[in-house]
Amino acid sequence: MAEKARIARKCKGKTQDAYMQELRRTYVSLVNERNLTPYCGIIISWLEDKLKGK
Repeated sequence: MAEKARIARKCKGKTQDAYMQELRRTYVSLVNERNLTPYCGIIISWLEDKLKGK
C-alpha cells in the first residue's frame, strides 16, 4: 500500500503517460532487485495488471 501511495503522490497532476512510465520504472526496479521485501509480490501483481491495461 505504501508503494501505491508513493506512486500516486509522485504522479499527482501528471499525464497518464507519466503515470504509466512511473509504473514501469517501479515494476522493473522491484523485479530486478534480489533483496525483495515481504509482500512485494502483491505490488508486482498490481503493477502487472495496470501495465497490461494500457
